[in-house]
Amino acid sequence: EYADAMTFLKSKRRKGIGVFLENIKMISDVMKQGQTPSHIFYVKDAVLEKLPTLHESTKTVQITDKQMARLTEVTTPQGIMAVFDRPAYIPPSRVDTIPLIIYLDQVGNPGNLGTIIRSAAGAACSSVITSPNSADAWLPATLRASAAANYL
Repeated sequence: EYADAMTFLKSKRRKGIGVFLENIKMISDVMKQGQTPSHIFYVKDAVLEKLPTLHESTKTVQITDKQMARLTEVTTPQGIMAVFDRPAYIPPSRVDTIPLIIYLDQVGNPGNLGTIIRSAAGAACSSVITSPNSADAWLPATLRASAAANYL
């Protein structure tokens, strides 16, 4: 089961279609926004109890600490990783007021990009658009810095 999971993860990462969250609060917040993870990898059963009710389509895979260390990009993993599909871009709907849209040109550092996304969400910004030479908004480092505000 772990070998199948590794193949799945590598495929998602290579194709750039997966979003990988490694923080229990971010995973919970994204699930509360209506997103359903395709997979959850966890070390201890107790960590699953902290999540909202899982959809029946979510595949859960219990792994060892050593296996988790190989999956994650953080130094001290929390013992859980969830895989979500990247949401499709939805342009802001037409409203009576002008929506706040931020365009970022060549923000190459994922941490800086995540911080800007988190600030934009706090300012009720309707969209953040990045130039082709900017960091990927769905990298784990960007998501950590944004506190998963990408889903708001």
